Amino acid sequence: MNPAGHQRLAKRARFMYEKQSYEPALRYIDRALKTDPGNLGYKALKVDILHEVDRHEEALALSEEALGSDPWSHEWLFNKAWSLYRLGRHAEALACIDGAIGDSADNLMYLDAKAKILHGLGRNEEALELVERLLDLNPDDPMSRSAREGLLRDMGRYEDALKIADAELEASPDSPRALAKKADLLLRLGRHDESIRHVDLALGDSPGNVPWLFTKAMNLYEMGHHGGAVKCMDEALATDPGNPMLHAGRAVFLSNLSRFDEAIGSADKALAISPESAKFLGIKGDILLRMRRHADALVCMDRSLELDPRSLAVLVSRSDALRETERLDEALASMDAALAISPRMHALLLRRTRILHELGRVDDALAQIREALEAFPNDPAFMRAAAYALAGSGRPREALPYVDAILARNPADVQMLGIKAGVAAAAEKAGGDGAPSV
Repeated sequence: MNPAGHQRLAKRARFMYEKQSYEPALRYIDRALKTDPGNLGYKALKVDILHEVDRHEEALALSEEALGSDPWSHEWLFNKAWSLYRLGRHAEALACIDGAIGDSADNLMYLDAKAKILHGLGRNEEALELVERLLDLNPDDPMSRSAREGLLRDMGRYEDALKIADAELEASPDSPRALAKKADLLLRLGRHDESIRHVDLALGDSPGNVPWLFTKAMNLYEMGHHGGAVKCMDEALATDPGNPMLHAGRAVFLSNLSRFDEAIGSADKALAISPESAKFLGIKGDILLRMRRHADALVCMDRSLELDPRSLAVLVSRSDALRETERLDEALASMDAALAISPRMHALLLRRTRILHELGRVDDALAQIREALEAFPNDPAFMRAAAYALAGSGRPREALPYVDAILARNPADVQMLGIKAGVAAAAEKAGGDGAPSV
C-alpha cells in the first residue's frame, strides 16, 4: 500500500475514534500499522483506542515498545503512566508521570493525570494541591472544578464540597446534574429531606437515571424507609438489570424488611455477575447471619476476607457469627483484627468487652472498659457493660458504682434497679454497707 493509503486508514481510524466507534477505529488503525509498523503517531492513536475498550495491558505493551527507542519521550512516558493507572498500578504510574512532567511543569494534561494517580494512591492532600494549581492555570476548567469537588468529598470535607456544588447550581439552577451532585453531598451530610428534594428535581428530567435513583434509595434507607428504597432499586434495575451494585443494594434493603429469601436471591444475582466481589460476599454473609444460618454465613465471610482481608464490616460480622455459635476465642480474634483497623471505634470496643465477659475473662473485660471510659468518659454503654460483667460474675458490690452512675441518668432503669436491690440484700445479709468506687 502506498503512503496515501495507510494515511487514509489512519484518518478513518481517527474519525471513528472521535465518533466513539472504537472497534471499527481499532480495525482501521491496525490495518494502517501493518503497512507502517513504526509510525509512532499511529501507535499513539491505537493506545488511545485501547484505553477506551479497557485493553490496558496491550496499551502498556505499545508504550513500552515505543519507549525502547526513546526512553525519555514525555508523550510515551505519559501514555505508559496512564496505562499503569488504569491497571491500578499507581506507584509505577506515579514514577512515569513524574518523568513525563519533567520540565513541563505547566502541562495541564500531565498535571491532571498526576492528580488522578495521587488520588488512586490515597494521597488526596497532594492531589488537591495539584488540582488547585490546575485551577490557577485555567480557572474556568469544569473538569478541574469537578475534580476538586470530588477530592473534597472523598476527604470527607462535605461542607467545602457543598460550597462548590452550590456555586454550580447557582450558575445553572435547572441543571439535573448539578441538582444530583448536591443531593449526593446532602446525603453524606445526613440532610436526607433536602437531598431527596434535590434528587427528585433531577429525576424529573431523567426518571430512569441509575446513580440518582441510588442516591434516593440511600436516603430512604438511612431514614428507615426500606420499602421505598427497594422500590427505587427496582426502578433502577428496570434500566440497568446487569448492574451488580443495584442487586446488592436491593439485597441489603430487603434484609432490613426481614424479607430474607428475596434478599438472598438479590445477593446471588449480584454474585452471579461479580462472583469474586468481597463486598457482595460480605453482604450475603451478613444476610445469612441474620437468618441464623451461621455455617453458610461463615463460608461467605471467610471467602470475602480471602479477597479483602481488611474489610472491617466483614470482620465484625464474622466475629458476631462465631460468638453466636459459641466459638468465642475465634470471635475475639476476628474482633481484634477489626480493632487493628479501627482501634477507637466505640461499637467494636463494646463488642470485645462482651466477648471477654462471655469467655469468663471478667478482669480483662473490666480493663477494656476502663480503657474505653478514658476515650469515652461516662459512656453509659460501657458503664452498663461493667455492671453486667461484675454482677454476672458474682461481684455485685463492685458493680454498684456503675449502677449508681447509670441510675443518676435514668432512675427508672429496671435492670440497674434489680442489680442494686441484689447488692443491698447481699450487703444486709453480710452486715456490710460499703462499695468500692469506680
